[in-house]
Amino acid sequence: MKNKEKGSFLYKVAIARKVNAVISLVCTFLIVVHTGYDAIWMFMRGKLPNLPKPMAFVLLGLVVIHTVLSIVTAILGSKGKTKKDEKMYAQPNKETLLQRIFGILIVLMMPLHILGMQNHLNPKILHSILHPLLFFVVCAHTGISFNKALITLGIGNAKLIKGLGIVSRVVCILLFIASCVGLYFVMYGKWLG
Repeated sequence: MKNKEKGSFLYKVAIARKVNAVISLVCTFLIVVHTGYDAIWMFMRGKLPNLPKPMAFVLLGLVVIHTVLSIVTAILGSKGKTKKDEKMYAQPNKETLLQRIFGILIVLMMPLHILGMQNHLNPKILHSILHPLLFFVVCAHTGISFNKALITLGIGNAKLIKGLGIVSRVVCILLFIASCVGLYFVMYGKWLG
């Protein structure tokens, strides 16, 4: 088929999706490190050094690239579909819709997170409202997206991908809980004092 030939439009979109999947897996790793380290930092009441800023900038840059590629491939991926494709994929499934909503929320909240980390926001609002909400949104987006990236890259069989998807969601839930516990029960007294 012409659609699958090297150099064709849909082939280029498929390659862009694979590149985006690799970027999303790297982002997932960095987010787990960032969120996990921050949770440990909070449990230790700030006695550990902060994560290096270059890691935060690398993560931010990758999130920006991932966002742009996600938008471009979603728009371009709909072009060139056959009538059969349009019937099969007339509407995105609920997970894809949630994935996109959480992705948009991440893009909207990220500037507030950055401003907060530079002490430009009220710490009580930042730590009691924004961070738990951002932790939830990032963990939910990551939990939904992880196995989709594996599928896009053709890694593993259906059983392995499903198992890894469950593991990634459990890790995301645990990171979310640890972050919220760290924020509310370990650090809260320090902010009020």
